[in-house]
Amino acid sequence: MIVIPAIDIRKGKVVRLYRGLYNKETIYDTDPVSVAKKWAKNGAEILHIVDLDGAFYGELKNISVIKNILRSVKTKIHLGGGIRTLEQIKLVLDLGVDRVVMSTKLFEEDDDFFKNMDKDLLKKIIASIDSKAHVVLERGWTKQTSLNVEAAFKKIERLGIKSAVVTDISCDGTLSGPNEELLKEILSRSKMNIICAGGISSIDDLLSLKKIDDAYPNFFGVIVGKALYENKINLEEAITICEK
Repeated sequence: MIVIPAIDIRKGKVVRLYRGLYNKETIYDTDPVSVAKKWAKNGAEILHIVDLDGAFYGELKNISVIKNILRSVKTKIHLGGGIRTLEQIKLVLDLGVDRVVMSTKLFEEDDDFFKNMDKDLLKKIIASIDSKAHVVLERGWTKQTSLNVEAAFKKIERLGIKSAVVTDISCDGTLSGPNEELLKEILSRSKMNIICAGGISSIDDLLSLKKIDDAYPNFFGVIVGKALYENKINLEEAITICEK
């Protein structure tokens, strides 16, 4: 189980939202590049970067910041937020992004967009399943889809996508602990590689998730955000524990 630090960028700053609400934002740093360097120095194999402005407006808004991060660290980057065209996918991959995280395009576009995609390109896509009360949301968590979590997974599996980030929005930014029941339900039903996000608050949470990881080989990793920024989790310690 890999520990993946989150860097959410809004208006060029590192922020965290409370339960996905844009009016409940906490700014943690004004320099995303220095934050990326810090997590990379502390051993992160992957950084999960979200352009929150991009997710809201439907196009990359913090691309200059993202370019600076890519120039500054060798860590793999998973990037999401407003990437909704083939041109944008190719652009960020050409810049050096390792995986593209997509949500809105998956649920608003005709399936042909992904079915006709080059297979090597499709391998670079990670689906983002963001749910609240089991209903999947899109457009930066501001709009409900017509799908529940189970239906969303059936759809993305049918499209040939092999990995997904699963976020319980009700937990995200709350430090209340992850939704383990939802995670186990997904892991038991799907063969996709699953990354868990939302609510991680402590080393104890990670130890609990590690037990789930031992039971499910398709549990790939966990995204940690607020707990890192509020010094409730030490990244180096977390990585050591989760690698055992």
